[in-house]
Amino acid sequence: MVGAGDWMDPASEDVPAGCWTLRVDEAAGKVQLRSFKWPGFFFTHEVATPRYDGVYYGSGQRNDDLSFMM
Repeated sequence: MVGAGDWMDPASEDVPAGCWTLRVDEAAGKVQLRSFKWPGFFFTHEVATPRYDGVYYGSGQRNDDLSFMM
């Protein structure tokens, strides 16, 4: 049986380094990951709860010019 987080690689291991940005909203108790590689993808987690969501509002085109954004 696979555990809840055992099937995904950590975002810290994604290539290139820095292709994710993390935002913390301490007042709301939420964290949000945004992808630079897939613009429009957001992952949000409500800290200390099982609640999370992921949405994609992009064009379906991967951003291969990350070095120009960083």
